[in-house]
Amino acid sequence: MFSLYEYDYKSHLKSEHDDGFEEGQAQGIAIGEERGELKRLASIATNMQNNGYSLDQVSDITGVAIADIQKALDSVKNTPTQ
Repeated sequence: MFSLYEYDYKSHLKSEHDDGFEEGQAQGIAIGEERGELKRLASIATNMQNNGYSLDQVSDITGVAIADIQKALDSVKNTPTQ
């Protein structure tokens, strides 16, 4: 039979584990969403550049800063394929 202290300790550990799992899961989802947005922006920018648009024009049309477009393009270039 467990003492009250042991039961509370185990319950506390489970609670902390569950909280940590949920926090990690939320962070993973946020990272995935950011990567997806960067990949989508890179795809749009690449297609536009392939159709003769300059980076300035891509920025004007999409409303996205040139630095952010370049970041997206660089992130896709530096991401290993799976």
